[in-house]
Amino acid sequence: MYLLNINTQQLEDIHERRPYAILSHAWRVGETVHFQEIGTESVRIQSGYEKVDMCCELARQDGLDYVWIDTCCADANTSAGQTETAISTYAWFQQAQVCYTYLDDVDSSEDPREGHSTFRRSRWFKRTWTI
Repeated sequence: MYLLNINTQQLEDIHERRPYAILSHAWRVGETVHFQEIGTESVRIQSGYEKVDMCCELARQDGLDYVWIDTCCADANTSAGQTETAISTYAWFQQAQVCYTYLDDVDSSEDPREGHSTFRRSRWFKRTWTI
C-alpha cells in the first residue's frame, strides 16, 4: 500500500513501518479524490482535495510526514487493490499514530452531547462501517 508524503504531495510505496496519520471521513458525491489523481496538477482544484490538504496540515502540526486516506492511497481500480483495501483497512487504522475525523455536516457551535445535535445525526455514523 501507499502513503501520501505530506511534503511532496506524492504517493510513496512504503515497505517498512513509518509513523502516519489517517483520515476517517465520508466523501460527498463528486468530491472523491482517487489514487490515479494524486500528484497531478488537476487534483488540487477538486472540491474534495480540501480534505487532503487539511489532513496533511494536521499531520505536519503533529510532526508526521505521511498520511493514509482511503481512495487516495489505495488503488481501487483493480480487483486486487479492492481486495487488499477491504482486508487491510482495519490494520491501517489500528497502526496509525493518530486518526483525524472530518465531519463536514456538523455545526461546531452545537453541544455534541445534545440528542438533537448535528453531531449525532452526522452521515459519518451511517457509513458501511465506522472505526
